[in-house]
Amino acid sequence: MKLSVEVIIPTLNRPDCIEKLIDSILIQSVKPYKITIIDAGSKFIDYERYKNIFTSLGIRFIVFKTRASLTHQRNKGIQYIDCDIVVFSDDDVVFESFYFKNLAKVFEDDKNKTIGGATGKMLNFKNRTTALSSVFRKLFYLSRVSDGSLLPSGFGLSLDYANHQLRGIGWLSGCNMAYRHDVFESLWFDENLVRYGYMEDLDFSVRVSKKYQLVYIPEACYEHHQAPQERLKDADRYAMLMRNHHYLFKKNFAHVVKSKFPHYLSLLGIPIQALLLQRSIRGFIGACKGLFEIVFMGNYKLPNYLERLDHSMPSMTQIAEHEVRYKYAATFCSDKIVLDCALGEGIGANILCETAKKVFGVDLDEMALQSAKRNIQHSNIEYISASALSLPFSDNYFDIVTSIETLEHIPDRYHNLVIAEFKRVLKPNGKLILSTPNKIRTSPGKIAPCNYFHLKELTFNELKQLFENHFDMISWTGLYNPVREGSMKLIKQKAQKEWEVNIETKRPLRKKILLLMPFWLKDMISLQVNGIHIYPSISEYQLIEKEAEFSNDLVFIGTKNI
Repeated sequence: MKLSVEVIIPTLNRPDCIEKLIDSILIQSVKPYKITIIDAGSKFIDYERYKNIFTSLGIRFIVFKTRASLTHQRNKGIQYIDCDIVVFSDDDVVFESFYFKNLAKVFEDDKNKTIGGATGKMLNFKNRTTALSSVFRKLFYLSRVSDGSLLPSGFGLSLDYANHQLRGIGWLSGCNMAYRHDVFESLWFDENLVRYGYMEDLDFSVRVSKKYQLVYIPEACYEHHQAPQERLKDADRYAMLMRNHHYLFKKNFAHVVKSKFPHYLSLLGIPIQALLLQRSIRGFIGACKGLFEIVFMGNYKLPNYLERLDHSMPSMTQIAEHEVRYKYAATFCSDKIVLDCALGEGIGANILCETAKKVFGVDLDEMALQSAKRNIQHSNIEYISASALSLPFSDNYFDIVTSIETLEHIPDRYHNLVIAEFKRVLKPNGKLILSTPNKIRTSPGKIAPCNYFHLKELTFNELKQLFENHFDMISWTGLYNPVREGSMKLIKQKAQKEWEVNIETKRPLRKKILLLMPFWLKDMISLQVNGIHIYPSISEYQLIEKEAEFSNDLVFIGTKNI
């Protein structure tokens, strides 16, 4: 079956590169169906001329203007994909004339759809790594030219493009990577990786590789002419490398215990490499700055989310928020039969058990269910392994269904199905109580959620519309902490201006110093200076109905008709 192909090209102030890239597309033996350019630059490019050319050839040509951030630009293109295969290309790439034909053929021949991503052959690649450098990189688990596999440190080995065989690899280089449309049903590029998002390609392809095979296609040839414009200086580049490398290790590899030693060894190797092999004093200083942040400040410029509440090491911030949401839900559960869907390790279900007649705790994760069984000692709770899309209960079974901080983990194409399934198992006049983060607060100005565990976050209006699709009677409230978040007036002003959180914004020196202190000392200083503990308490939170659309978390209640 012939597959349609589209190209997404993020660009920033490189009109000459764009012209060469487009010219290389025009000479393809098999042309793509669609070209999408995501331009974050200020330099003029005559896109209308190109649009007229491609329109005459029956090829769709689309241009979006957006802010400068490679991951954000790619996500902008993902929002509008409608072809079978999506090629991401840097703007300084030039395709050989049979590139698209040979690329598409590999995907077309893969009848079982086991291949999810692919990259081609870089014709002008030159291996400049010396023997000494290669030994050093191997010793410190740093990237080097090899077979395209992954290292336990979290780095990927570069491809040796002299290889002429189609074969599986561990990750794809961002200058040239192609994916099946199906990949984007549940994955985005991580917008926590700012600017040109160093290692964003490895992060995305590693997540794809958990479900699909990644391959190298030597017949799909291209050249990469690295443009000098809009690149970072050595100090900033090495600081970004250290920061992103550690962040992505925590995100994708930290669960593998044997990977921790190679990773921390690689963190030591990067500044040494900058100084001794690259002979860059500024690079060494930048790498040391990044290492200081990681060791003494917990890599504070990038998020470190603990998404599933863990009995052994819970986040106190999340515990307070979680308890407020569940205590509110528990007010509806007195002497009721309750379904708690996606209960995790049951910290919230423990609260529901105090008032409910019977609680059924459902989760897909067997390990989470086992932990809940060990830690929650109530006779009125039963644990069941099941999916929210197919609940093992008869119609009209429950008085109350709770789903607290679950919807954001489900691909948006299933949202209506999940709500319909919750409604199915509710008795007439039963209530669905659902909470989820408010996108304008938790991921302002972003396409992908800032929390990398989340697949889709909704705004107030999107969640309201979702509930109105299924319930005639709905109500809502919002979770708000005036002590920590400031006045609602300020929050509204920021939201109405589509306030964008810049993860590179520097913290005040006082906050940086606090990060270096032991917890007991930080907490004592916070009490003296701010009058509050480091971690919030339940009493600080308010549930608000008026202006709930500006709250950090949304809680909606749908009542099933009699």
